[in-house]
Amino acid sequence: GSLAPRVFGDAREGAQLPAVRPTDPLARTGRALLKEMLQPATLEDFEACFQRQCLLVRRPAAPGFWGEYYGRADVEAMLAGGDARFGEAFTLSRVEGGVRRDYNSNLDGSTGPAKAADVWQRFEGGCSMRILHPQRWSRRLGHLVVALEEHFECLVGINAYFTPKGKAQGFAPHYDDIDAFVLQVEGRKRWTLYPTPAPEHALPLLSSSDFRADALGPPAAEVELGPGDLLYMPRGAIHAAQTLGAEDSLHLTVSTNQMHTWANLLELALPEALRVASDRFLALRETPSIGYFNHLGAMHCDKLGKRRAALLQRAQDLAELVLGCVAEGGDEGEATPVDAAADYMNARFQEGRMPPVRGRQSKKSEGPKRKRRRGEEAEG
Repeated sequence: GSLAPRVFGDAREGAQLPAVRPTDPLARTGRALLKEMLQPATLEDFEACFQRQCLLVRRPAAPGFWGEYYGRADVEAMLAGGDARFGEAFTLSRVEGGVRRDYNSNLDGSTGPAKAADVWQRFEGGCSMRILHPQRWSRRLGHLVVALEEHFECLVGINAYFTPKGKAQGFAPHYDDIDAFVLQVEGRKRWTLYPTPAPEHALPLLSSSDFRADALGPPAAEVELGPGDLLYMPRGAIHAAQTLGAEDSLHLTVSTNQMHTWANLLELALPEALRVASDRFLALRETPSIGYFNHLGAMHCDKLGKRRAALLQRAQDLAELVLGCVAEGGDEGEATPVDAAADYMNARFQEGRMPPVRGRQSKKSEGPKRKRRRGEEAEG
């Protein structure tokens, strides 16, 4: 896919993303919310770009578009509470000499509750603050997660990134194992997108380690985000971000589709298909011929011969029997291994998702509660 984004301009003056309304069991708010987030791009435009191309929505006339959901005051309130801990509530890091360095401690080296004054001193010194899962403290962000999980049918995560002015950079170039929506709340940031080094890095199943920018070659695209803007990046896009101008930058990264691929589905379906095939086909229950250890295994892979070739072909033929059971009977009303795998993935999603929000919440509520999720959002 292309990293150069498809660009849309939202000319609505003073537009804001509407708050997600409490839902009932019949309401479907996720699609409507995503449509509002993307305007003037349509859902069809997004589908055309999904996991293929970046998409950018510029809102120069609506810098407060995301402001009702999160802002600098929320970061300040988290730290002022006195119980925010390094690595649990937030992390601090900066790029020095092309390498990311973490600063997850108070100035005296202690790693207990963060001292707000120390955190702000590190921030002013160039550290970027990554707030982990801010929906834990924000009812509106919690509602947003609920709605988008309903639409995408997978876990949705959020991290917030607060980076000081002065061309500060918190993270080295890398790619993530999620599809990312970057919502620029305050300030400006330049996102540098690098070409995928090899085809196997497209739509990766796991996040990468850090790259050195000087080893990646020329950027494929550079995108400047201002307040109100949105950038969608497909899973696997190599990226780095740096503040611009004389203001601190704050953005939210909303992540989707972590471990939500055909590979993950088939990883669950194939063992069940093997069980079904083994019950059905005698050949799978037979013992390999004596001496196969002398022809198969890493130490023999460079010894090409008829015996090795015959064993490999036999394994391939047996694997075809297993693959034939993955979806067999599905068109005749029977449950298949793929159905069992889908049930398992759905159960895992239902267990981990945020509970639907119904009716009015108490003013004392801190928003929907649930277990910590595993998602790591695009870092910038």
